[in-house]
Amino acid sequence: KGELHKMSEQTKEPLSNLSNIDNIHQEVHFEDDICDYLLAHGWIGGDKNPGYYDAKLALIPSDALSWIQTIYPQEWQKLVAAHGNEGASALFIRKLTENLESQGSLSVFRQGFKMVGTGSTMLAMASFKPAFELNPDEVTKYNANRCRIVRQVHFSPYRTAESIDLVLFLNGIPVATLELKTEST
Repeated sequence: KGELHKMSEQTKEPLSNLSNIDNIHQEVHFEDDICDYLLAHGWIGGDKNPGYYDAKLALIPSDALSWIQTIYPQEWQKLVAAHGNEGASALFIRKLTENLESQGSLSVFRQGFKMVGTGSTMLAMASFKPAFELNPDEVTKYNANRCRIVRQVHFSPYRTAESIDLVLFLNGIPVATLELKTEST
């Protein structure tokens, strides 16, 4: 109470306005601050336990598909011509998950993987910032990266009550998890 009284004198606020003082140290506020910062700097998302995250695949398929359709439109059209839009989507996601499991995410981001029907193109799942901005195509590819933050991700289809506070995704692929703690948790 002494601290509340001192605080109210310092801030010149009545004690009734300080009723949420116990809540300021909750993890959700830290989560809010991180999300607000990233969203203000070009990230997308910030929603809690979205339906677009696939716990079985550990991916956001819509982001992976958006990336491939934007960066490799000719290769994507070849897949669609051969398999239809839904078939091409399912085939791509299957090949992506297979390559993530066999090669690891870093290899899939940097080197990519080949798919039958797309020619000899290696389908890299990320574009890194070019050292020089002389090539506008490389800058466009880099700017097309979909950096997403998702809150309270229910990561397992079997342990649905458990969640990770924040997960960072690049083009639909998780790259980092954040389990937030405060002094009181």
